[in-house]
Amino acid sequence: MSAKRAHDACEVYDGVPSMHDAKVAQVIGRLYFEGASRVWVEASEQQRSHDAIGRLYQKQHQQQQNRLEAALARHWPELTGYLELDSVTLEDLLVSFGSPAELSTRAEEGRERMRRVSRGKLAAEKIEAVLESARHTIGVPCVAAERDYLMALGAELRHSREQKERVGVRLSALTQADPQLHALGVTLGRVTTGLLIAEGLDPRTYANSGSYCKALGLNLKERSSGQHKGQIKITKRGSGPARRDLYLATPRLINHNEIVSTWYEKKVQAQGGRYKLKIVVALMRKLSRALWYVARGQTFDAHKLCAVG
Repeated sequence: MSAKRAHDACEVYDGVPSMHDAKVAQVIGRLYFEGASRVWVEASEQQRSHDAIGRLYQKQHQQQQNRLEAALARHWPELTGYLELDSVTLEDLLVSFGSPAELSTRAEEGRERMRRVSRGKLAAEKIEAVLESARHTIGVPCVAAERDYLMALGAELRHSREQKERVGVRLSALTQADPQLHALGVTLGRVTTGLLIAEGLDPRTYANSGSYCKALGLNLKERSSGQHKGQIKITKRGSGPARRDLYLATPRLINHNEIVSTWYEKKVQAQGGRYKLKIVVALMRKLSRALWYVARGQTFDAHKLCAVG
């Protein structure tokens, strides 16, 4: 029984917005007799493996980045303007120096480390800008314990990144080992496919492509009243991480599939550049429905997905 559905029904039957054990049993019973429930199926070993590995892949590294971002906002807010949070160079600076004051004291060593860690890909102007930000940061100066904390956050970020890389390989291998998921992996990417399975969104378990699109929160909603006609938007129900993964996979499809790329460019030219996000979301909706057919053995055909005329 959907927890959301049971919660929303708490006031429907007796007009009282409360819940207690006896009422919960009654609400669940009535919803069951109205056909609003489904048979519970225990997760398979494959599903449990995807779930555990998916949690490691998605959550640990993101949590470390969030903690680090908060600490840098206090002590060195300029740094993320030059280096992304997922930058290995930023990670190494924190592990090696900890505070901006320490980096400015050992500027030559820091300059050399940034060159070496970035393998020469970090522009000299950016390296100098990072050093300048360390000298003139508006952040709160670190005491010894706060410097140790930043160094520890950098070390934890490195560990979680390396763990994410290892877990990505395992997730990819799980997808590759299943013939049906392998076809999805070719279309969507093996890691992204594994993450969708980890979120309980295996296309093979849904009755039709529409229900799969709805489970991803990509079905449409409209709020209208009288003569007012509201905007049509996606519902965003279901798993937010799954939508994010699908959103990140969609530009890859645009870049690597000529038919999809042509369709996308025509839409952008017809509707204007400010509608790019909406066009990507429209493509996500199309892709979600296509995945349901691919999971059942059909070959992905971009001509069926996008009419380029």
